[in-house]
Amino acid sequence: MPTKLRRIAVTVDPALEEALGKGAVRFPGRSSSALLRELAMLGAAELSGRDEEETKLDRLLARPGVTPPEGGLAEFLSEREDRSVEPGVDPYAGTKALAEQRAEDL
Repeated sequence: MPTKLRRIAVTVDPALEEALGKGAVRFPGRSSSALLRELAMLGAAELSGRDEEETKLDRLLARPGVTPPEGGLAEFLSEREDRSVEPGVDPYAGTKALAEQRAEDL
């Protein structure tokens, strides 16, 4: 069909073939090019919707009783209780145990 609009050529690889198969279930009777257009429009709408989505932090802060912290990290650290390590205790024992476990898993 003649058109003044730009056309693009797309190679149908296995992943695209799978996507077209899923699209055919949702939009039965459409040609491959029509399915590809529908899938592209759905994907674009999904991408633009993500830009406007609330972040996980926004959703967490929206919960009743949750308030954002005041001040910065330096202020927080200056106000917290002392977490010094007793003499003779390895402060990195847990970190070392995790590293050993990961090495065994490899």
